[in-house]
Amino acid sequence: MSTGARVLAGAALFSFVVTAIYWFVADEPAGTILLAAMALATGALGVYAASRARRPSPAEDRPDAKPADGAEDVGVFPAGTAVPVLLAASLAVAGAGVVFGSGVLALGAICAVLCLIVMVRHSG
Repeated sequence: MSTGARVLAGAALFSFVVTAIYWFVADEPAGTILLAAMALATGALGVYAASRARRPSPAEDRPDAKPADGAEDVGVFPAGTAVPVLLAASLAVAGAGVVFGSGVLALGAICAVLCLIVMVRHSG
């Protein structure tokens, strides 16, 4: 098992223990549900990391690894643009729309979709 899988498995186990203790002590459903979601999410990531560990050993898990062993071609990045910032802002507007109304939610969602379209067109 890789180092990342071990860390995530430990976090999942810790989260499950905290969830059980919180459930008995606090008797409050919202916190219990959120802690259980955290436990399930870290558990799912741990399972994914463990399944990836079956592939050839990554450089960070080999004690004799050199920095050059982990270097690989990362591909081409799109030119600098403000679209990721605009995407984040439009997702924030959409999140505020959940609270303030469907008009704000629709505006944020439309802007987010447009930003995603621009990002996809720039990356290709």
